[in-house]
Amino acid sequence: MYKKTLEDLKHVKQYAPNSDYNFTTKGDLAFENSRNNIGIQVADMIAGFSMRYIKDIVEGKTISKTKKEIFCKLQNLANITEGLGINIVTSEKVMNSLYKTCNKSFSYDLVYLNIKS
Repeated sequence: MYKKTLEDLKHVKQYAPNSDYNFTTKGDLAFENSRNNIGIQVADMIAGFSMRYIKDIVEGKTISKTKKEIFCKLQNLANITEGLGINIVTSEKVMNSLYKTCNKSFSYDLVYLNIKS
């Protein structure tokens, strides 16, 4: 069911040019010990920092200048045309708060599929 749904998206104009949603083979999923992979360690650190930063925003805590700078630099590294960035799944209210900390305006066009014909 999910395979068919995703494959049907290949006709939709989207912001994911590196995806064709054409599944021809089954993918293998393996979990690696992060002690053996520096990339996993870095991803864990970024995910942990981002989760704590967003949690502090949601709870209305004061965010230090250093944390704001780090979060905004991470956001500025995103490149939607290459599929690079941090996937944040949250409410529009929280997204607006996050973008305000970086002096940006949140826009669904930056995040969601463009389904307009």
